[in-house]
Amino acid sequence: MKLFEGLRVLDVAGFIAGPGAATILADFGADVVKIEMPGEGDGFRAVYRNPNLAYSEHNYLWMQVDRIRRRLALDLKQPRR
Repeated sequence: MKLFEGLRVLDVAGFIAGPGAATILADFGADVVKIEMPGEGDGFRAVYRNPNLAYSEHNYLWMQVDRIRRRLALDLKQPRR
């Protein structure tokens, strides 16, 4: 049994610290659900395209932070229909 097994975490944070903390919780067994905006998703998904970073066809930063979690697109700006 893992330390946080049975714990459900909603990750609604963006960029580094929040998602990083959620990943650590997932590493220890928590069920992490990442909430993203429909269409564009989390802004951190596009960081690898920054011209100041080394070129890569793969978004290794996102792969590292976003592993071990489920994802859900949810538009919190629209009223319930």
